[in-house]
Amino acid sequence: MHDIEQKPSQDDSTVEITDIPPQEEQRVVPESGTVPVTSEPKHPRRPSATRLLAAGGVVLLLLAVIFSVVLFASRPSSKPGPGTVSIQNQPTSQPSLTATPASSSTNSSQLVSITIAGGVAYSGADGVVSALRTNDGTLLWRSRIDGAVGDQPVVFDGVVYVTASTNITATLYALRASDGAQLWHTTSNGPEISTPVVANGVVYVGTQEARVLALRAGSGTQLWQYNDNYVGLFSPQLVNGVLYVTANDSQPGDVYALRASNGRLLWRYEASASLNSTTVIDGVAYVTSQDGMLTALRTTDGRQLWQRALGGGNLGAMWEPVQARNGVLYVAMTKMSAPTAGTSGTGLLPQALAIGSFLWGNSQAVPAGQTIPRKEGVSTLYAIRASDGATLWHFTMNSGKNGMVGWLSVEAGVVYASVMDVSTPDTSTGHLYALQSTTGSVLWHYDDKSASPAGAVLANGFIYAGAYSQDRNDVVYALRAPDGSLLWRRSMGLPVYNAPVLNGTTVYVGTADGSVYALRADNGAVKWHRGVEAA
Repeated sequence: MHDIEQKPSQDDSTVEITDIPPQEEQRVVPESGTVPVTSEPKHPRRPSATRLLAAGGVVLLLLAVIFSVVLFASRPSSKPGPGTVSIQNQPTSQPSLTATPASSSTNSSQLVSITIAGGVAYSGADGVVSALRTNDGTLLWRSRIDGAVGDQPVVFDGVVYVTASTNITATLYALRASDGAQLWHTTSNGPEISTPVVANGVVYVGTQEARVLALRAGSGTQLWQYNDNYVGLFSPQLVNGVLYVTANDSQPGDVYALRASNGRLLWRYEASASLNSTTVIDGVAYVTSQDGMLTALRTTDGRQLWQRALGGGNLGAMWEPVQARNGVLYVAMTKMSAPTAGTSGTGLLPQALAIGSFLWGNSQAVPAGQTIPRKEGVSTLYAIRASDGATLWHFTMNSGKNGMVGWLSVEAGVVYASVMDVSTPDTSTGHLYALQSTTGSVLWHYDDKSASPAGAVLANGFIYAGAYSQDRNDVVYALRAPDGSLLWRRSMGLPVYNAPVLNGTTVYVGTADGSVYALRADNGAVKWHRGVEAA
């Protein structure tokens, strides 16, 4: 059912070494002025305004998250029994690979987000945040919230910060880490709020109301806010006292540099398309956009250093966060295109709109008859020289067939990436690749014919991956990073929407019924399981 291919060549996909001419420079608009500052706390509001997810730029921005859920929401609910996995090139000492579904009492679709801190697993799901002791799963406390948790909780200085969304509002909660008591919360209009950034007693957050807020960590009192007229101001990145924020409208996007101490605008960069994200590395802000552009901006003044056109489909492009090693940027992207007349299904965009409601707390099901059309996403890895944007090599995953990038990591001269193969409907296959970072040649290739890897973590010479299965019996498995051989594999019995979380010798996994599992990192055995009904 699974094949590991160890190849010094380019496998059945494509590696090309090319150089693409740089594009013309975009405009940087320097601005200054007074930013509204208030010393009074801003009271939460719960307006009934219609959500804005249908805006084209926002939908495209969410595709990276949405697609991993699209497949899950439309698959049948049957659960197979345990089966035996056969792997090529496995050592004779390999333990039994019989998949053992974990017991789950309900069949729901919750995204479970887990953060480990101080010997406690903080778990957020639909309407609840729980604290579990990591050594045995004992419930320490449970706190009710309004909405579904979408991001990992942030734990800082004795406080757990959690964002939760309904279909019309989004709320940031501050909970006391010792007992889960709610210290304060702030609510915004629109079902989107960024993962908070916490530093020096201040919490920074972006909202879909086109605001960036600086809140006092102890009380939630608003210190300052920055407003704009765009659809959303997404996750800020704090570097050396400056907040870098990505904003989007239905067409163009902007990048803002704000002084963290008072919210003053230092510079603004106007793009020509909706943006995905901004990543600041070594004094350069790398901006990815829906038209397939990678742009490098100098952080001191926002001046464009170079721009590289990597190409996007007619529905845009979705990106993994840019990574840098030794003067080289590693980029993974999927070029999204509308289906042609010869492909099957109703298209990804209608599904994205439907699943958007699901992500933000309104569990709107996707009709089972909808299928993923062929040739809708082509996924590619790039190595880009950081100094001038020259393309050193690129590698087309999944042999150029319809597929979605799920994960990217770079370590010790090796680029690791996964792709979900959706070239045919009603299938769950996928691939994990290890490429030589200097040349893009394939070192090994793990081919999974029964599950499609969607998220993973690389640590201590192992890859721990969560993989989607068409029959809702998702799996978590561990591969040896040097050669891609399978260490262990465990079926979870339900969907696993988020990547596994590794802490020490334990892998933590959340399933769609809201449960949390602690698995041994060396063999995948269940150390403990905390179900929703037991909490």
